[in-house]
Amino acid sequence: MATFDYKQARLDAESLIKEFGAAGQVILKGSTGGYDEHGNIEPDTDGVIINGIITPLIGYKTTEIDGESIQHGDNYVLFHSEGVPKINMTVSMGGNTFRVIGVYALCSVGGVNVLTKLQLRK
Repeated sequence: MATFDYKQARLDAESLIKEFGAAGQVILKGSTGGYDEHGNIEPDTDGVIINGIITPLIGYKTTEIDGESIQHGDNYVLFHSEGVPKINMTVSMGGNTFRVIGVYALCSVGGVNVLTKLQLRK
């Protein structure tokens, strides 16, 4: 029995996202340190930028909106990159900034990331 070729699937996903999408970034802004609510010193944190290819916004179907995990106005995109975005990073598209509230990666057991879906909220 032939095994599924996840590396080829990743290349196929990249090709499709390129066809319908464009270059994009997922960003986590850095911060200047300070003190937390207990007076402990918090260090400066560097910003993170993940470059990749991103699809246009895709809306959820009405039947998918449950008012809790998926709310009216939420959208998602498919994102192809080397790095994996995290929740609370941001994406700017069409003059709007969206916050990543869900990261869903389709990966092989061996760790090949075929496709990443990012749930976005304004």
